[in-house]
This record gives sequence, C-alpha cells and structure tokens, in this order.
Amino acid sequence: MKKVKSFIDRLVLVLIILSVLLSALYLSNMFFHFLDDPLYILRERLDYLNTVLSSELIAGLSLGSLVLAIVIYMLPKLIGGINRKAYERSLRLGIISSLVFFLSNILYTVVLKHGRVYLFIAIIITGIVTTILVQVLSLMFEDKEKEVSFRTDIVSGISSGLIFGILIHVIMFFIDYIKRYLP
Repeated sequence: MKKVKSFIDRLVLVLIILSVLLSALYLSNMFFHFLDDPLYILRERLDYLNTVLSSELIAGLSLGSLVLAIVIYMLPKLIGGINRKAYERSLRLGIISSLVFFLSNILYTVVLKHGRVYLFIAIIITGIVTTILVQVLSLMFEDKEKEVSFRTDIVSGISSGLIFGILIHVIMFFIDYIKRYLP
C-alpha cells in the first residue's frame, strides 16, 4: 500500500508542476506572443500528419492505426517491471481471442442467413475442427507441462473470443430493445 501511496503522491506532484508550468507558458504567450509562429507551424505539420495518418492503407486500416498499434505494442517493453515473456504470451492470446471473435462473428452473420439449424450445425463443426486443431498443435510439444500450458492458453484465448462475441450480441440486443421500446 505504501508503494501505491508513494506513486500517487509523485503523480500528483508531477501533475501540479506541469499545470503550473503550462499555465505560466500560456499566460506568457498571451502577453508576449512568442509562441504564435511555432504553434502555427506545429498546427500545419499536425494537419499534414493527420492527413497522412488518416489515409487508408488496406480496407479501412489507416497508417495511424498501425502506428498506434506499434506504439501500444512497444510501450510495455520500455516500461520497467513487466515480465516480457508473459506480456508476449498474453498479447498472443489477445490476438487469438480477437481473431476467434472476428471469425465467429463472420460465421454467425453468414450462416444465420440460412437459418438457425445451419448455424447450429456450423457451430458443432467449428467446435470439432477447433478441438482437433488444438489437440494436434498441443501434441507437437514433447514436454507435458508445455503441452498442457499451450492447450490451456489456446483454449482460454478461444473461449474469451467466443464469450466476447456473445457479449457483443447481448449488448446490441439490449441497445436495440431500448431504442425500440423507450421514448
């Protein structure tokens, strides 16, 4: 608890110092206008950068999205006190669960057009194929502990992706329900 209090105290102190410095800079610029030209140039460059980063590369994916993803990926590696192996493993699991969510959402949308029976059949087939793939991939490990760890990680990633997909559908149902029945 002492670490948390110490961290919060330092954070508050830094925020107060930054607020005082930025306020002084703002007030100084109001009277002396020494930052007007640099701010204008900065604004032009930021507008140009915004245009470049907003340009679509692939199917709605912008350069800005890629830069943001790279920064988010690299930031924890630069911060101390992070287990890098656990970070990489959790990141892979997050990507797997996102992929499972995406694919299950596509499957749900496409197959549901043909009826609920086909959706049920598709879910069963997907479950069987996924189980077989997980087993084959996990059996590639000779070490039993690594095999069990891999199987656990993959199944938890798949499960979280599927649960997230279900949660999205439930939330969308309630939003539609509220829109339809409430004024």
